[in-house]
Amino acid sequence: MTITFYDTVNAHLHNIPDEIIPLSAKSDKNVSTYFSLPNDNATTTVTVPKNTTQLILGLFASGNAEEEFWYTNLPNEYNATFYKNWNITFLGEGSFREVAVWLDDEVVGVAWPFEVVFTGGINPGFWQPVVGHRTFDLPSYQVDLTPFLDKLAGKERRIRFTMAGQPETLQNWFVSGHLQVRCAKHGHRGDVSTQPDLDEYKVSPRANVSVSGRVSKDNSSFTVVTKATRHGGKYTLDYTNQQSNRLLHNATVAIQNISQSTYFTTPFSTGHFLLALDSKEVDHGNKTATFSITLSQTFYRCTTDIHGYKTEEHAEVRTSGWIHFGKHNKNRADANTSVSLSVKSPGREYVRSVKASRYKILSDYEVDRSVSHIWPYDEEDRR
Repeated sequence: MTITFYDTVNAHLHNIPDEIIPLSAKSDKNVSTYFSLPNDNATTTVTVPKNTTQLILGLFASGNAEEEFWYTNLPNEYNATFYKNWNITFLGEGSFREVAVWLDDEVVGVAWPFEVVFTGGINPGFWQPVVGHRTFDLPSYQVDLTPFLDKLAGKERRIRFTMAGQPETLQNWFVSGHLQVRCAKHGHRGDVSTQPDLDEYKVSPRANVSVSGRVSKDNSSFTVVTKATRHGGKYTLDYTNQQSNRLLHNATVAIQNISQSTYFTTPFSTGHFLLALDSKEVDHGNKTATFSITLSQTFYRCTTDIHGYKTEEHAEVRTSGWIHFGKHNKNRADANTSVSLSVKSPGREYVRSVKASRYKILSDYEVDRSVSHIWPYDEEDRR
């Protein structure tokens, strides 16, 4: 592991919070840890100072176990399509996932998660010796609670996390968060008449979700399309997941194609997440099988801090390869993988592009430079 330290004396410094309030579970040893949804009651009782002027919630969410590849899950009415003839089932509760933040009994913010792929995910050969985007640094999602300070400041309130699927989720989502509290210097909040309109920040308890699908007459193939939307106020989100599954040669060949897109505009961020996954499994009999898989991902997010300064993060992951499951755990895998990342923020620009094949790095390009100016920029700059 290499750790690089940067001289920040002359760099733009963010307004450091006056207090951090954890929103997390407690272990048996009274150590803060994550909530595990859907089983846990992910509720934290908090009291923020009376002189709080800004309150930002940072949210973390990670799908694991049956929810690690949640974007491949199917609506319950389709997950047993292949069961009668071939004894094949898929994980259910659909592919759409949404984390909601509740203040007492109303929803005050939502986040639609990025499809993080861990180092053993889909095909272990993809991730040697590189990893996918955000694998070791899961993205956080920010929710602005400042408009709700009249309900929160100086009062005991409950903040709760829930995870919605179609309609529920399987096991398990690890979720936690924290509050970043910034206070008035002179002990009072001052004029609160300029606070944003609450109606722009409120959201409905559930997104609008629709499912359509088609199954072949012999039940050997089907296509399912899931769409979800939220339009109104500060939140505009659109989601589409399209899956097709086919069985060939008496189910000795299985083909799966998945395409997913998430477009979002929220109080602190705008951007999109894109995923395409294509897999072909050939069962050779005698407990051996080969998977041929391609995966592409796009992560684009432009976030705005409390001063209006923007950070743009754009990553592309492209990989293809195969994995062979042999007898007695004699498994083999191989892949070609490229990962590119660019981050542009006040005071710094960073670019990294890595290509790997057959467990070796082919190229590794990196640019890391300080930027003397501090810029809020617009969409024209990005283009």
